[in-house]
Amino acid sequence: MRARGRPPIYTSAAERPALMALRVSRALEARLRAEASAHARTLTEIVLEALALRWADERVVAARTQGRQPRAQLHQAQTALEERHRRLQAHAARMADENRDLRRRDTELTAKLEQVHAELERVRRELDVAHALLALKDELQRQLSPRRRAPGPDTLHRDLLKLCHPDKWSQGQPATELAHEITVLLNAGRPSP
Repeated sequence: MRARGRPPIYTSAAERPALMALRVSRALEARLRAEASAHARTLTEIVLEALALRWADERVVAARTQGRQPRAQLHQAQTALEERHRRLQAHAARMADENRDLRRRDTELTAKLEQVHAELERVRRELDVAHALLALKDELQRQLSPRRRAPGPDTLHRDLLKLCHPDKWSQGQPATELAHEITVLLNAGRPSP
């Protein structure tokens, strides 16, 4: 005799679904039955779909939880970057103050350097004047020195004797005799002191 109900569609016991009984409140049962009749579905389909959605939602929650770890890391990185930005701003402010001080110091030193250059130029002009005066003094002394005066008869006579003295011509040159004769004449015409 044939069993009543639907024919078996499972070929083995492992394929056969397990039977579970649920205890639910009467209000939830009424709501499930209304949903099933409104959409022409069975209570089993509605409960399985709700479980599947819940499990899918748990995967989303797990993914969100896993996503929170990178968010926490990003938050830590952002906090570290904000701290570094704050330190860099403080460093930039210090550098700006130092730069301002250096510019002020540079201005002061430039003014002092210009004063030194002006003083150096004044000293150079004074040195040029001093050198010119010394050169003029040397020229005047040279012109007024006894050696530069017009030679007197004694000086001229002495210079000629030095030039023509026979000792200067002792090598036996042809002018030795001439030098001797000139020296004799110069000595004869020597002015008396």
